[in-house]
Amino acid sequence: MSARAILAASFFTTLVALALFIVGIIYMVQGEEFTSTALFLGALALTGISWAVSRAAAAREVPLVRVFEVSTELICPSCGFRELRAFQKGDYIFKPAGKCPRCGKERYISSIFREEK
Repeated sequence: MSARAILAASFFTTLVALALFIVGIIYMVQGEEFTSTALFLGALALTGISWAVSRAAAAREVPLVRVFEVSTELICPSCGFRELRAFQKGDYIFKPAGKCPRCGKERYISSIFREEK
């Protein structure tokens, strides 16, 4: 059964519970306490069932989980050498990142970004 059909059934159950509640009020005004109490309890039970069914339908829908790969770009300001590597804990922009393999001067982290897999 689809989630839409389950939610429609839950809505119909809520309408039936509302009808039982209204009929219970009518019986209460007429002085029949036992019948009105039974109708109120039935309405309460149907409302609880409707809530549980709607929550179960919502839980069945699998949320879309997007996976991202976070990368760090290293740049050497003197020769312009750029390198991409996987993000490491502790990375931040303008952090010194060691010696440049091309010219041997200090390079730094220029950007941190994510890409969807």
